Amino acid sequence: MEKAPLKIAVFDLDYTVWLPEMYELHGPPKRIKKKRPSNSFSNKDSNDEDDDGEYIVVDRSNTQIRLFHGASYALSQINKLRDVDGMDI
Repeated sequence: MEKAPLKIAVFDLDYTVWLPEMYELHGPPKRIKKKRPSNSFSNKDSNDEDDDGEYIVVDRSNTQIRLFHGASYALSQINKLRDVDGMDI
């Protein structure tokens, strides 16, 4: 029996994909560069444009929005299905 391709994936986003919940956020999310600890040593100037530092997502009051580990994994697997099976996201 041939396996049917996945057509749709549905998530209840609040407290399933990320934390805090939408009602706890202040304004729309934005991606910002994660600040280096002040005691870290580096040969690069913190303003180097070629720095591939990590990014985080925060709201207007700089509350960090975090993806749950399992949700991050599920979304990455769905993204791979899109590449292989042509699934629309």
